[in-house]
Amino acid sequence: MANAATAAFIRSLPITAKSLADKFGVNVCFEGNAVPHTDGSTIVLPILSEESTLGDKEVFLGFLIHECAHVRLTDFRSLPPTGLANLFSATNMLEDCRIEEITCKNFFGAIYLLNKAHLKSVEGWEYERLNNVTLMLVWAMMFIKTKLSIFFPKFTNLESVLGNILETRLPGLKARAEALLTKEFASADTTLKIGELAQKLLDLYETDKKERAEEKKSDSARSSKEAGKSGAQNSDKPKSGKHKIEVIEDTPLDISRKFKQLAVQSAEKFSTEHKRPAIMLANESAARIKDTLRSSSPESTNLFRQKALGLTQGLRRGLESLIQTQSMQNLGNGRNGRRLDFGNLNKLSTWDMRIFRSPILLKSKRTIVHILLDRSGSMTKDDAQMAKIAAYALLETLDRIPQTKAQLSAFPAITKDTGRVTVVPLGEKPRTFASIIQGLSTFGYTPFVTAMEEVRSVLATQEADKKIVLVITDGMFSEADSEVEKLRASFDKDGIRTGAIGIKTEGNLPMFFGKNFECVESISRLPGAVFSLAKKLMLEDCAA
Repeated sequence: MANAATAAFIRSLPITAKSLADKFGVNVCFEGNAVPHTDGSTIVLPILSEESTLGDKEVFLGFLIHECAHVRLTDFRSLPPTGLANLFSATNMLEDCRIEEITCKNFFGAIYLLNKAHLKSVEGWEYERLNNVTLMLVWAMMFIKTKLSIFFPKFTNLESVLGNILETRLPGLKARAEALLTKEFASADTTLKIGELAQKLLDLYETDKKERAEEKKSDSARSSKEAGKSGAQNSDKPKSGKHKIEVIEDTPLDISRKFKQLAVQSAEKFSTEHKRPAIMLANESAARIKDTLRSSSPESTNLFRQKALGLTQGLRRGLESLIQTQSMQNLGNGRNGRRLDFGNLNKLSTWDMRIFRSPILLKSKRTIVHILLDRSGSMTKDDAQMAKIAAYALLETLDRIPQTKAQLSAFPAITKDTGRVTVVPLGEKPRTFASIIQGLSTFGYTPFVTAMEEVRSVLATQEADKKIVLVITDGMFSEADSEVEKLRASFDKDGIRTGAIGIKTEGNLPMFFGKNFECVESISRLPGAVFSLAKKLMLEDCAA
């Protein structure tokens, strides 16, 4: 019955196309999986098959309504040339909002079908891959649909997600764009005025971009000047005496004296290794510790989780290969079955009928994966964010694999400048700790050996058939080479498999991990990196 209805609907499409052509002088073409579009004289739509569902037909009609609205309401002569890609895209998106607003007011029944078409359009969007200007334009379109219109409330969550990403990348731009759209969109009642509004929106983006570049240049010059001053002051001190480092009191750090002192202690060693003025590092570390203690908002935590959960499907393939949660076990021979064991046919001479091969059973392996997250001062803000998303994505994926438990630690610890701190206890649900993981900030130096020794001690008290340590780091270790080599031998002795994900650089990773590491330039590369790392560890197991 459904197929008959679909066939009748498809047969009616040429009649609809002819009616449109007769009334408006518009041709309607159907082309495979074409993206719906129009140039004012021809509407192009995808072809429906007889297997199409009711939902597919509703989406199709929503696209048809949208393109017909363009034919009725858009002045195609006022659109900018396609060569001006950003301006054309901005004008097209804002014009979409204008014509749909008018259509919904005049034809109330169109609201349902347009919502169906929109929901289909945003399926599978990878928001993180959008460049800054495209992200701003897509958010602007959703802002108009949800905040300046009453017809599309289903996109409120999407507008919030896009707005959070935009605010994270370009703080302050969202508020200015909101003010512009709120003030001028309602009065942009023609395609020409929409184009002018689109140009103002792009100008706002370019102005913001220039201001950030100038601010970055100014900050760089100020840091260089402060570094020069600090170096001159240190050169005046007697070489025999160790001068006391204090946190500058006029910096905007509203934290307790206890954490200021911790920042100073951390900076003394870190400045020696990285050759940067300790007084600057003390203030930076204190600010980071303050950030560590600040709780995350529910909106930012949800955005953090969504970024990580988008990676879990790709990660599972690599992690299941790495963990190998099941192994084959042959139960021997039986008295019945479908396959003969020809090597045991001689048992028939003694009336032993166990000549059939018994089925191979799969025995589950209990596995513990300990993830060690680097949040030392050598990690930049972007690198640290990538590392935290990677850690949370791995935890969520491991939580869904049978017979597998995961634990997350971070180093250095908050209360001391060496060792690690447990962030997610063994076997706990990662979602409970999402806001804590997101709130972790960077400070101090990189006590890799001490942290790994503590992880080894923890694993020694936990029972499992297989134990794996995955380290997420930028590879900048603080210990001597001899200490790292000694640590490597102790892990090999205990039979603990180790691997690492390098954030943008390998650093000193080959020193401890050999070839068992992969580097990622962006978070989207994480699933492929984990799969490659799994293959390396599996080959090493086979060789052993």
